[in-house]
Amino acid sequence: MPSNPRDHQPDLKRVSLPLISVACPLCHAEESDPVTKARDYVYAVPGEYTFVRCRSCKHIFINPRPADHVLMDCYPANYAPHLPQPGESDSAENRSEVPTRSALRRWLRRVPLLRRLLVWLGQQHATVVPDCREETESRLLEVGCAHGGYLAEATAAGWQVDGIEPDPAAAERARSRGFDIQVGTLTEVGVPSASREAVVAWMVLEHVPDPLAFVQDAYRILTPGGAFCVSVPNGGGLDRHLFGRYWLGYDAPRHLQVFSARRLTALLRDSGFVNVVVIHQSSIRYWWGSIAAWGMDRWEAARWPRRWMQYFIGDLPPWMKWVSLLPEKLLAALRVSGRITVIANKPSAADPD
Repeated sequence: MPSNPRDHQPDLKRVSLPLISVACPLCHAEESDPVTKARDYVYAVPGEYTFVRCRSCKHIFINPRPADHVLMDCYPANYAPHLPQPGESDSAENRSEVPTRSALRRWLRRVPLLRRLLVWLGQQHATVVPDCREETESRLLEVGCAHGGYLAEATAAGWQVDGIEPDPAAAERARSRGFDIQVGTLTEVGVPSASREAVVAWMVLEHVPDPLAFVQDAYRILTPGGAFCVSVPNGGGLDRHLFGRYWLGYDAPRHLQVFSARRLTALLRDSGFVNVVVIHQSSIRYWWGSIAAWGMDRWEAARWPRRWMQYFIGDLPPWMKWVSLLPEKLLAALRVSGRITVIANKPSAADPD
């Protein structure tokens, strides 16, 4: 990948990205069948992209996909995950600050049963912070750390942290918060073997051209018993089947892979991981973005689809959050939600063969 994508990023309104045909990234089989065609409804990177399903292992991926030297050109300068979220500070001295809650919310949280209910309603399981090991220094590596929001959370939980981020601007924001960040990909950086007790990657694996090599690298980097934690859009959930080509989990051309819980579990186990746990996130955020994409195709001049897409990119308004509460809890309980978080371990000496 380019060391600085901003130096040669094309005019995304006019230039289509060069594409290359690839075999299945997981099993390397050549035969596949088309699933759908998708375009970029979020940032308007030009082109239409075909997702296919491998005939051998059933994995879904883009084919043909953007060539290696233009992968970073899929991410514009205003790509939301690379930017600080509302309420987050970029300064090192404030990196662990907790946003101030209203007096009413503070009072409500003092009521034991009501506090449990509020925590349950607000918990999406988008990320998890593994437990630190008490007997030794616990080191956590985040791949695709963006501006360092999660690193601040892990630091507050007692972890010694560092990160890897391919986007130089986002990496610099994380560095400004006092974190040790290397610019590049997991393969390019070359992290030493058995050097971390945890490796995490939130909404990253779907962006990776070679997810098999990524998972194997994570296994190598972990110490025995170490935790590998990832999150991905759930290609086996209700969302993809309900919205079809408009499902925002496709997010072409940035998302090169579409994982189901079953396929990701198999990938981790085949790579040597044990104790694989799949958590269905309590979130229907993709619903709002997918409806916006559908509206943009049908009513090009209408304002509401673009406004809803901005809600999807940024922060949902309160009414959307309240409307989402019960459906997202139900879909998570039924294990068909649009995003999943997966936790696995590298075997320790105490694990049975």
